Amino acid sequence: MRFQNKKEEFAATVETVCLILSLGAVFLQIWVLISAIEAYLQGKYANLLPAVILSGIAFAGCGMSALLTRIDFLKGITEGRTKTYQKNL
Repeated sequence: MRFQNKKEEFAATVETVCLILSLGAVFLQIWVLISAIEAYLQGKYANLLPAVILSGIAFAGCGMSALLTRIDFLKGITEGRTKTYQKNL
């Protein structure tokens, strides 16, 4: 579906890409932390620092994508949708 407004189309594309990247970063972070915990429980302490660094990079990636998508929490207020309306049956 193509938008009439190029700004809306670009914003939707950026939001989709950011959500995909943040989902990948979350999966990477889970994988790294699970393998680091497994290595720690086996007594291998050499992998802890790289795991923490990689997990921090993944966390920063999630934060960057959250900043780039900029969810507008005041959108409902600015559009006048502050009340809940019920359907008349």
